[in-house]
Amino acid sequence: MDTKDTKIVEIQYVKEGGSLSLGRYTYLTTLSLHVGDMVVCPTSRGSINGRVFAVDVPESKVDERIMPMLKTITEWATADTTEADHE
Repeated sequence: MDTKDTKIVEIQYVKEGGSLSLGRYTYLTTLSLHVGDMVVCPTSRGSINGRVFAVDVPESKVDERIMPMLKTITEWATADTTEADHE
């Protein structure tokens, strides 16, 4: 991944029923994302849909201990991924 094109974003997970998680989760991405975009978020338990809460988060706002562990968002959510999350 080309680090000059990599951005840090914050995501809220979409829970069953469509509500958003209270917590915000930090990810890397090379996608051109905007606040409100729906994306597929890799997690330790598989993928889940999320809504972009913040874009262009400065690296200084992220705990340096978790920076090496951040996962990368590589795709937007589709109707198919939304339905699969809630079956």
